Amino acid sequence: ISKPFDAAEIEFVLDRVYRAVAQTQDLKSMMEVVAQRTTSISIPGNPAILSKVVSLLGRELTHLYPGSLLPLAEIKLALYETLANAVEHGNLGITFEMKTRAMMEPGGMDALLKRRLSDPRLAARKVHVTVQYLSDRVMYCVRDEGDGFDVAALSGKQLGDTTALHGRGLAL
Repeated sequence: ISKPFDAAEIEFVLDRVYRAVAQTQDLKSMMEVVAQRTTSISIPGNPAILSKVVSLLGRELTHLYPGSLLPLAEIKLALYETLANAVEHGNLGITFEMKTRAMMEPGGMDALLKRRLSDPRLAARKVHVTVQYLSDRVMYCVRDEGDGFDVAALSGKQLGDTTALHGRGLAL
């Protein structure tokens, strides 16, 4: 609001604030009656799109739970890490050792990703994300089309070297 005060401007600003608060309260009360809302996305297995998917899901989350105190930065980081693991390790079959070597070579991960994506079989794989928005929680399911891994081998795995450049995703 600029000075000197203009009564019409103050009224306009207060009206916009009032409408925003009322809309937030209306939406919040509606989420309590929604039993479930689901979003399903299938994305190409290319890391370049991941930040856009995370932004979309973050925006959807804040829109569906207005006025809620959400740890949005932490949720978006967890989503990004999960999607990156699905693409790199799942769909593209990049092992821990391959990634470690690539990070020490010229071109780094970009070169490795380009090589892996040049294989039409690997490039065609998708990552599937299903999000269930419930009245009291949100559940994310991320599935890749890779060969999978032995989950039992990871049970009880301790957080590795915290100074390493990678390798903590599943442990975290």
